[in-house]
Amino acid sequence: MKRLRILSLILAGLFSGTVANAATLTNGGFEGTLNPWNQIGNVTNPGLVTLTGGLGGALSPTEGDSQAVLRSNGGDPAAANRFSILNFLSGLTDVADLNAFSGTSGLTGFENSSVNEFGDLEGEFFTTGSAISQDSIDITAGMKMSFDFALATQEASSLFGATPQPDAAFLFADGEFHKLALATEVTPPTLLFNQEVSDGYSAFEYTFQNSGPQTIALVVFNFDNSSAATRLFVDNIEFAAVPLPATLPLFVAGLVGLGLVSRRRRTI
Repeated sequence: MKRLRILSLILAGLFSGTVANAATLTNGGFEGTLNPWNQIGNVTNPGLVTLTGGLGGALSPTEGDSQAVLRSNGGDPAAANRFSILNFLSGLTDVADLNAFSGTSGLTGFENSSVNEFGDLEGEFFTTGSAISQDSIDITAGMKMSFDFALATQEASSLFGATPQPDAAFLFADGEFHKLALATEVTPPTLLFNQEVSDGYSAFEYTFQNSGPQTIALVVFNFDNSSAATRLFVDNIEFAAVPLPATLPLFVAGLVGLGLVSRRRRTI
């Protein structure tokens, strides 16, 4: 009987140690408010949004009645520049820290180079931008975060011969930037009129590599000029618990079987 009690305690420990609770992130659907999200730049949470500057189209929330919309070049440039965003995300305070940070930022598809006082990040000249974040989110390695995002941009077409610029949207997680999309990847409009276009919402999933409290953020940066806006739409952010390993049920069944055999031998 004592052995069975010990076995039950072992099994309870296995289950509690293996199945992690989902992280707690508040208001992942941006319903009616942006609270408690931290914000920098130009961030709103409207319902349906009609695209501007041309032939139209609209983006609707993928769940509920609201969505988060982050603008690359809106708001006060002094409050929404790239240095402010990096400080906002990671508490970095000087160029030396920013240089070190850029070396581990994981910017997919960008050249490796240092950050300098002109706003050069991984070889690309980002000027203004917007971001939202939540801090101290309890993460377990292997946990998955999923959300829907869309990029709506005026950069996909050239205006009066200007070259489209790669405004960029990122997820900030595990202390690094992970590219969501570039404005130059959006399908160009049929008329080269600087109209705002979008390919619509896409689903995105990220698997965390590190455990512990983290800052989770969504970011959009303006590249080089501020004449053509790009907007990042985000909705339906969810976390999933770390799944049970496929072999654990067999292992547990084996332990239970050993316990039953042991008990039967004692009663014979």
